[in-house]
Amino acid sequence: MAQWHEAFRIYEAIYFEKYPTESPKLMKYAAIIANLAEKAGIEAAFFYDQAYRQWREVDPLHLPWDGVNGELFNEALAMGLIGKTNAMKQPFLTQSLTAPALKQKRFCYAFNNESGCTARICRYEHTCQVCGGDHSRRDCQQSKHENADSNSTNRRGP
Repeated sequence: MAQWHEAFRIYEAIYFEKYPTESPKLMKYAAIIANLAEKAGIEAAFFYDQAYRQWREVDPLHLPWDGVNGELFNEALAMGLIGKTNAMKQPFLTQSLTAPALKQKRFCYAFNNESGCTARICRYEHTCQVCGGDHSRRDCQQSKHENADSNSTNRRGP
């Protein structure tokens, strides 16, 4: 994590030259990453950092440096929880051995959300986060069906 902080300080110094008012926001972002690393582990923090930056590249106005993307943050926390649970079940395995097992299928969040992916070359799969189909989450029939079921069970009778 120290290496990440050092690299981020260099990035922050360069970024500050062009956007001097953004420095407090970048410091807040570094604190978010450090907090996540403490709570969920380094792998989860690196996942969040990479995914946040890629999503920010697509839509920087909606993702300020001092903001938290709840969906990504929760996914990173879940990764950390899975890692800690697996480590408790198999204490003889080291963190480095269990880390590859944590790597899940990586979906393109921009593709699955309202803005859509505008990247020329995207490293992530353009598949549905819900069912894995060749459509976005917005167009997923399974998601609509599950939402309809949960809404009908939440309704009260006369």
